[in-house]
Amino acid sequence: MKKVFVGLFTLSFLCSCFMWRNEQEEDSSIFGWRSAGLQFDGNSVALSQMFHSGNYIFVMDGGIQYYDEYYPNRYIFFTKQGSMAWDTLKLPENAIPSVIYADSDDGLYIGTHTTGQVWRYNPSMETLDSLIKKDSLYVYGITRLNNRLVISMCDTWGNIKKSFCPIFIQQDDGTWEDITPASDILVFRNARDWHNDLFVITFNQGLWRFNSANKEWSQISINNQPNHSLLPSIEVYKDRLFVGYSSNGVWSLSDDYKTWNCEDFEWINYGCNPFFGCGNSIMRGNPMKVLVLKTNGEYLFSAGEDDSNPRLYMGDRGEPMGWRRISGDLCPKPGYGRCTFTRGLDIVGDTLYAAIKTGVYKIPIVELDSAIKNSDPYGRFPGMKPEVDSFPTPWVYEK
Repeated sequence: MKKVFVGLFTLSFLCSCFMWRNEQEEDSSIFGWRSAGLQFDGNSVALSQMFHSGNYIFVMDGGIQYYDEYYPNRYIFFTKQGSMAWDTLKLPENAIPSVIYADSDDGLYIGTHTTGQVWRYNPSMETLDSLIKKDSLYVYGITRLNNRLVISMCDTWGNIKKSFCPIFIQQDDGTWEDITPASDILVFRNARDWHNDLFVITFNQGLWRFNSANKEWSQISINNQPNHSLLPSIEVYKDRLFVGYSSNGVWSLSDDYKTWNCEDFEWINYGCNPFFGCGNSIMRGNPMKVLVLKTNGEYLFSAGEDDSNPRLYMGDRGEPMGWRRISGDLCPKPGYGRCTFTRGLDIVGDTLYAAIKTGVYKIPIVELDSAIKNSDPYGRFPGMKPEVDSFPTPWVYEK
């Protein structure tokens, strides 16, 4: 195992069009969303993934146009909970990080472009351990199944229809077993361990399940829709599997893997309206594109594109049901393209963090009730009171 000691440094500028800064003091008078210290100037930044390990918080940047088109990322920023100061983590040999992952207190896992390498970073010891390296491969996804790391790689970045794309799972002795499907090309970015099996959102073939008992892969139908590429997010909340569409809301899967239940929009009859005419329509509680789902076990949050403010899932918390927008000035400098999406969410201790285009923001969990007080569970059109509302009929399919 290769171990590298990494010096931490803070950059005052990265280039003429990409600048970031630390806000050293938090304004205690602010209620609701407030800066977590990391702020950006310029238009070339797009913060993406966010994870935490212990009380260390990590966020990765990169120019991302769509959820399934990830351009090479350059920097990983990190801080400790409660601190306003952020540092940058640089990989050896100028390696470019492609994905990050953490789900416990044992550090941050980092996958790289072109070198097919996965590193484990220990923030308290400031060390990097090399876990695997497959030259000329790109690391797309890192997750965990039954406490074992699972890694998705490919020999191309972007067009993967005719590519070599292996999937490896780590064994107890540190070696790696190849669990690549025999006849399908699967590449995942996001995945979750559910019922001791692995459920992965692929780039090209929708949602798949890896049976850890017989080590076989099988596809899970998504509402009978032929286009399975519109699934950027996945999460397990209170022993239920949730997926977020890029255009069709949030759905949960039944325990028998046959029925999908709508957890987002509702059909409503809003009568006659000068803007929308008369008749039925769909009102969503989530953004147009649900790019991230995140839970700490107690709360489930979503965020996405066309409105950067995250949502809180009400679930069994009583009426009204649905999703509630966490209001507040998440975007202090409104403008086209500045705050139109949130791709990173995390819950660290008593605080919710959100990574938007202009920086990282946070809100204490204790302020959620006030932040969602005036949120309309039926969508983003205040004052429209539905006369009739009901969830759509669940989609059912037979395997």
